Amino acid sequence: MKRALVLSVVAGVLALAGALAGDEPKQETRDPQAAAPKPAKAISDSDLSLYPGSLDAVPDPAGFSWNDDDPGDNELLSRPFALSPPRIPHTLADFVPLTLKANGCLDCHALGAGADAPELPPSHRTDIRNRPGEIGTTVAGARFLCLACHVPTSDAPAPRTSRLPKP
Repeated sequence: MKRALVLSVVAGVLALAGALAGDEPKQETRDPQAAAPKPAKAISDSDLSLYPGSLDAVPDPAGFSWNDDDPGDNELLSRPFALSPPRIPHTLADFVPLTLKANGCLDCHALGAGADAPELPPSHRTDIRNRPGEIGTTVAGARFLCLACHVPTSDAPAPRTSRLPKP
């Protein structure tokens, strides 16, 4: 808004200076035979979709199966990016639902559980709201819901990111 006001004031001052100097304002004439500007090339809706094909024709998703390995049968999985929560390398069938009275994850991952599983780190045992400087022996607060951050694994293909051509 301020820029438009400044530009219009500058244009007015220049027009006034030209009138005082006796200059006629230049009129631009358009050649009616000149070609109109070419319209921008339209992008196909199939290039915009996360699905291969048209936005109107959404295919059924590819089938997949959840990891059904027993706990302890496979190695820890690499993290997808730095500081991401570890992925769950085993089935969850026997451990869900997680409730305030029952958390099957803690059967193996709690301190002193005796299982050959990674134990809860200090960050999961620290009550950040009430006692931030104190590390407890049990899971603290919202950290009780493991599946809020840790995700199970499957054999699903990677999601499609883009089909737009690279510049």
